[in-house]
Amino acid sequence: MTAECFLESQRAVRVSDGLIFAFGTDVSDEIRDAVTLTSWAAEAHAAHAGVSIDGRPDDWLDTCEKTLSKLGWVTVERAWQTEYEVPDETQEGAARRILRQALGDHPLVRGLTGKLQALDDWPHRPCWVGLVEADANGSPLLTSILLVALPPEARESPAPALLPEVQAAQAPARHAFRLAIWVARLNMLMFESVRPVLLRRYRELEDAANRR
Repeated sequence: MTAECFLESQRAVRVSDGLIFAFGTDVSDEIRDAVTLTSWAAEAHAAHAGVSIDGRPDDWLDTCEKTLSKLGWVTVERAWQTEYEVPDETQEGAARRILRQALGDHPLVRGLTGKLQALDDWPHRPCWVGLVEADANGSPLLTSILLVALPPEARESPAPALLPEVQAAQAPARHAFRLAIWVARLNMLMFESVRPVLLRRYRELEDAANRR
């Protein structure tokens, strides 16, 4: 796939193994290209550095954000937090609710949830999702979260000191997630200065893959 075809294929939603960004209707093709190229470069750099979203999601996100900042993305907000969910909620239901709370009750969020539900390993596997919209000044604004399901041993233990079999029988289901929120605005002038380099690098990698 050529670089131009790659960009064209990502018009509606940017999808990779660990990343899904949905684009608002007010987002131009130019902005879609910018988001696609920069996110592709960030993931490629993380892979080159040997950091994976599965093994080290915190480090993976840090690596991606550092790359994105060099390509024109300016951080507006960044926060990590751990959410311990209410009892009797399924893991998928909890993850879906967190997405809605973090990104707002937006038609695009429902679309993102649908894309995620089509993945066999969601929400067990870390996934970075977000919305790309134009702000009041027409600048690209990315609101994104990285959702990481915590294993049982990382969750808070029930307060009563009960035998394990009693705990299992009485304790309601609780699902814990680690949540990273990252909001950034794209400086298009800065991006345009690196765009030719990104396109050339993509073509070089594509040519190298075709020669194998």
